[in-house]
Amino acid sequence: LFVTLRGLAVGLGGMAARMSSAGDALVDKLIGSTLAPLWLSLPLLPLFAQMTQYVVETPDKSFQPMGRALALYGYFFLIGWWFHRRALTLLLLRERWQGFLCVALALSFLGWGAEHHLINFGEYFYVRTGALMVNAVTICAAVLGLIGLFLRFFSEPSPVARYLADAAYWTYLVHLPIVVAFQVWFSAWDSGALRFLAVCVLTLSSCLLTYQMLVRHSWLGQWLRGRPLTAENRNAEITLTRR
Repeated sequence: LFVTLRGLAVGLGGMAARMSSAGDALVDKLIGSTLAPLWLSLPLLPLFAQMTQYVVETPDKSFQPMGRALALYGYFFLIGWWFHRRALTLLLLRERWQGFLCVALALSFLGWGAEHHLINFGEYFYVRTGALMVNAVTICAAVLGLIGLFLRFFSEPSPVARYLADAAYWTYLVHLPIVVAFQVWFSAWDSGALRFLAVCVLTLSSCLLTYQMLVRHSWLGQWLRGRPLTAENRNAEITLTRR
């Protein structure tokens, strides 16, 4: 969908260039503001208002696209694509990551409280309205804060980080059924903390193992990475194996 829309925009010629220039200026202004999470969250409010609960609807029930979820994730895809055009502007997040993550953490507790209120006391207009705004800002603050965190502490090249980044998309695509399978398998365990740890460790191990054996050196791996596997990335594989 995005490639099609971009192709139509490019066909507009000079108008597309002016729209692109205006978009760049808008992104620079948004990221330069300390209220960036608030401004980015505003387009999310109409989508959240249509959802049945206060949390984001997850499109995991079928392969049929869900309009609201598609628009939500599409919005962040578009924002990320535009941020990539303004890499120097993104460096501002490196100085503000603590504030953004603190805001996200504090607001997430408010969102949890609103969900608890919905389950136990029913729906009230003011609670729902507040929860929608809180959740929208929480998501945007967390995204900007995490980007800033990684720019601050993980900007140097790392073979291990490179390998895990290559494997991340595959892990995202296949992890859900693996998580469910291990949850069922360990459901009789008394310790919830131990069960949680076992599910996380075994799920990640399974995803990385299948990535290494079935995906990394195949056409699927190149397709998911978006680029060929270079000699530098192969060195990352060797380093990770040694560790």
